[in-house]
Amino acid sequence: MPNLPGCPYCGSPKTTEGEITSCQYCGKAISRLTTIQQKQSRLSKLANEIGRKPPTKEQMMELGELTLGLGQTAQAVNYLRAVIKQDTEGAHPRLLLCLSLLGFNQPGVESSVHAREIGLHVAWLKEHYVDFPPVRWLSYYLEMQRLSRTGDWPRAVALGKQALDEFPNNYLLNSMLAAALLRFGKTIGLAKADYQMALKYMKIAVEMNPDYTPAVRNSHAIEKKIALLIAKHEG
Repeated sequence: MPNLPGCPYCGSPKTTEGEITSCQYCGKAISRLTTIQQKQSRLSKLANEIGRKPPTKEQMMELGELTLGLGQTAQAVNYLRAVIKQDTEGAHPRLLLCLSLLGFNQPGVESSVHAREIGLHVAWLKEHYVDFPPVRWLSYYLEMQRLSRTGDWPRAVALGKQALDEFPNNYLLNSMLAAALLRFGKTIGLAKADYQMALKYMKIAVEMNPDYTPAVRNSHAIEKKIALLIAKHEG
């Protein structure tokens, strides 16, 4: 679960300095960040307000936002699917549902299990909101994830660099580019310089979101590999 204050709507950490105007991950206009404690407090209060009554669409939307922000993505998925059934034209619930299905704010998760459902919602978003920045970054990320499954790291590297030109402060895109530079684990033939370049982007991802444990874990692994290569060269 994220420890940093994050977006009140999707829970993503703040990764840019200065005044907060909108969340780069979900696109909502925001004026403040919220802590885990604030989200938990609001979730308890909202549950008491609802009681045994069926929640309204607005309450389900807020429940989806709060549970996603707390890393409770299974609950968020249920709330957001229910909202979409009632609001078929809304971009925000679809975006948050895609993030939930991807395991957003669950530090140890890198999931493509729900690729088909995510693909359907992203296709709708691209049809109706193709120029919306969150739709663009998510499209980059999903395409790189697809390329990782096919092992096409050259195209993934090129796409990752293009994505970071547009979204340099996105920790998921930085982490994915680092993975592509490591050829998605097919590392035979890589030189020290290749590992160092991958480490650069992986460390950027960690700096932006220290709670994203895949990047933290991979940074340590890359550092160890570089140390081994240096020792081998010196020996």
